Amino acid sequence: MLQAAGRDRAAALALYVADRLAGRKLNAVYATRTERTFDTADDTAAAQAPPLEPLADFPQDDAGPTATALLGLRCQIVLVVGHSGTIPALLRLLGAPNPPGSIDQNEYDKFFEVTYGVGPTTMEVLEYGVPSP
Repeated sequence: MLQAAGRDRAAALALYVADRLAGRKLNAVYATRTERTFDTADDTAAAQAPPLEPLADFPQDDAGPTATALLGLRCQIVLVVGHSGTIPALLRLLGAPNPPGSIDQNEYDKFFEVTYGVGPTTMEVLEYGVPSP
């Protein structure tokens, strides 16, 4: 269950995604299998219409099946909500250039936009909502 600050971040994420999409819609919203990631993704999924789908929770060194599934979604707009132990490995396996080696467990304001399938894979590191402590 999210605390008040987490609920505020979830609402900020939904607004941020809507702004980034500029009228386009998400094709899918995924979250790792924790209550916090589902709660964080829920506002965005509700606003964008696709169902919120669970991702298999994976250890930091075994994000391969998830990356393979996401790489199969070329030309689609997908949001993945994960946590500090899952996102760096997933970014590496998606081929993102210069992914972070780690993410602090108290860092909640990062948004990694990875584009692949058309030209070279790119990654933009963005921030949304209230800055992390």
